[in-house]
Amino acid sequence: MWSRTWLATAAALVTVVLTGGPASALPVPTVPEDVRAVSAGAGLRQAQAGAEGLGADFSGDVRAEDVHELFRFSMTFVDEGPVTEPVVSTGQWVAALERGDEVLGTLGVWRPDGGRAQPNGYSDDVALGAALGAVSATELLIHDAPNGAYYALSGTTVRPLNDWARKALPGPAELAELRTTVVEQYDVLRSQPTDHADPPALPVSLLAMALAVAIAGGLLALERRRRRSALRS
Repeated sequence: MWSRTWLATAAALVTVVLTGGPASALPVPTVPEDVRAVSAGAGLRQAQAGAEGLGADFSGDVRAEDVHELFRFSMTFVDEGPVTEPVVSTGQWVAALERGDEVLGTLGVWRPDGGRAQPNGYSDDVALGAALGAVSATELLIHDAPNGAYYALSGTTVRPLNDWARKALPGPAELAELRTTVVEQYDVLRSQPTDHADPPALPVSLLAMALAVAIAGGLLALERRRRRSALRS
């Protein structure tokens, strides 16, 4: 005869599958040594060199603290239906920029294509930098990039870390509760044009910087061609 405990467990599993809730174990957050090294070295120097462009001051004895791996919601989580894994790693990490007891912003590190750790931008988002200090080493730091939201996940309990997240979730709640709102948000995003504005205070991306340089180079080359054509004529 089946025990009551077994029946209760089976019923819970059926409920999870039917409701589309998380059905697999969560990943374990890690911060490799090379990621820490880049955060404290090349990433920090890049942030200090570019701080003026943000109107921020990263000068002096600034350090990278509270480094966390970044996760995102999986495709099965943001779509209606059973969830095989609620979150997946982005291959990125974020740290708080601090000077003394003052939080100045954040910096990013990534491993493109699983390769070596490299700097991945920075921001003057003091609120997020401060929130990173309240995320434990065992919690999962989730970045819902399309909505600009950051969450901390422990087991099945999720809590908002910034104002964008609090628009979807005012306080700590079950992950299944947040999923309902997230699915609705993604449905709205899918129905809108793709050129919607990004939320503020996102990190300065190296890709965006490279694109700006490429565009500037192209315009300069075009101007030189025009001058040469004018001289020949």
